[in-house]
Amino acid sequence: MEAWRNILIMDYVPIFKIAIELLQDVAFQNLESVSDALRHLVKNALNIAEHYANLDMDHAGKLFNSVMGNQRADGAFFTRPIAATMLAELALSASGDRNFLDEESWDSLRCFDPACGSGTILVAMMSAIKRRIKLAGGNEDTLKRFHRRAVERLIVGADINHVALQLAACQLTLGNLDVAYDQLNLHLMDYGPINPDVESSNVKTGAVELLLDERLFPNRDELSGLNQGSKNLKPDMDGEEAETSLGDHPVESPVSFVLMNPPFTPWTSIGTKYDRDIQQKIRKRLAAIWDKRSSREPLLNSRKTTPAPLFESMAISITASSDGIIGLVRPSIIATTEDAREVRKTMANLMHIDFILTSHDPTNFNMSWDTSINECLIVMSNLETNKMNQLVLLICIDFLTLSRKLKNRYIKHSPVPPLMGRAYVGTMSE
Repeated sequence: MEAWRNILIMDYVPIFKIAIELLQDVAFQNLESVSDALRHLVKNALNIAEHYANLDMDHAGKLFNSVMGNQRADGAFFTRPIAATMLAELALSASGDRNFLDEESWDSLRCFDPACGSGTILVAMMSAIKRRIKLAGGNEDTLKRFHRRAVERLIVGADINHVALQLAACQLTLGNLDVAYDQLNLHLMDYGPINPDVESSNVKTGAVELLLDERLFPNRDELSGLNQGSKNLKPDMDGEEAETSLGDHPVESPVSFVLMNPPFTPWTSIGTKYDRDIQQKIRKRLAAIWDKRSSREPLLNSRKTTPAPLFESMAISITASSDGIIGLVRPSIIATTEDAREVRKTMANLMHIDFILTSHDPTNFNMSWDTSINECLIVMSNLETNKMNQLVLLICIDFLTLSRKLKNRYIKHSPVPPLMGRAYVGTMSE
C-alpha cells in the first residue's frame, strides 16, 4: 500500500487514488469472491497490456476524451483511430516509393502534428511506417530500431494540454522498453494567461506562437508591432521559457509530413474556459498574428471564423523547403460549398491535392469523436514534386468500421488494418 502511495508523487493520482480506495475497502474482507475478482481483473489487465501495443492504434484517446469531458473551447476534437490510420496511409502513399529498410533514409520520414492531443495521428503514422518495414521484410530487431528512432527523432508533437501529452508519450513508447522517455519530441505549448495569478497577465496562443519563430518563418521583425512586447513574442521553447517544452525545438530539423486535426473552434468560442478579459486577449493576439502574416500567407486572406487556417498556413510553410506532405482532417464543407470555393482555389494554387476521402455512411461520417460535423481527409503535397498533371483522387466510403471479427488476425498477421465496407474511387480535375 505504501508503494502505491509513493506512486502518487509521480502524478498518477487519477489512476491510483481509485485503486487505493478500492484496496482499503477490501483489504480486511476475507472473502474468496473478492480475491477471485481481483485475480480476474489482474489477468485481463495483463492480457490487454500484452496485446495493446500490437494493435498499432491509439485506443486510449476515446477514454481520455470521456474522462476529460468537453474540450471544445480549446478546439479539441480527438481524431478517431481509423481516420488517423487512413490519413497516415494516404500521406505515405502520396510521398512516393521508398525503401523502408534503408535505415539511413528514415530521417526523411519526420512527422509533425502541431495539435497532437493524445497522439492518435502520430501513433498512426509510426504504425503505418512499421507496417511497411515489416511488409518489406524487416524483422523484429529492425522494427525495434525504427520504433526508437521514430520516438526519439522522427515523431514530433505539440499541444496545449499536458495530460493529453502524457498520454501521447505513453502511447508512443508502448511496446519498446529501449525507448528513452526523456527523449520524446513532445512539446507543451503555452496557452492562456502566462501568469494566472496576475490580473493583467499577457497571454499565449499555443502552437500558433510558432508562427513568430524566426527559425521557421524569416522576417519575424514584421511581427514586432504586436501589443504585448518583445519578451512575449518569444516562442514557447526559447530562452527563459524553455521549461515549457518536453523536448527540443519541435521543428528544428526538416519535416516531411505535417499531419493534424486542426482546431475548428468558432472564433467567438475561443478561450471560453477563461474569463471574458482573457478570452478577449487570446482572440486579440490570434488576430494580430493573423493580420501580420496575411500579407504573405494567401490562406489568411479570409474572414476569421476559426483558428484552423493559422495551423494550415503553418503546415504549408514548414513543408515548403522539404517538398513535404500535408494531411488534414477537415469539415467536408470545404470540398462542397460555394462559400469555401476561394479556400479550395487557394489550396490548389499552393499545393497539389492528392487525395480527398469522405464517408457517405449517414451514421458514420465524422473523422473525430463526439462531433456531428461531416468531415473528410485531405492529403496534399508540395507543387515542386512534379505532380502538376496528376488528378485529385476522390475516395468515397459508404460504410466504415474496424472489423471486430478480424481484430485478432490483424494483431498477429495483417499488414494493414482490416476495414469492412465499400469504397468508390474517382478523380477530380478541378
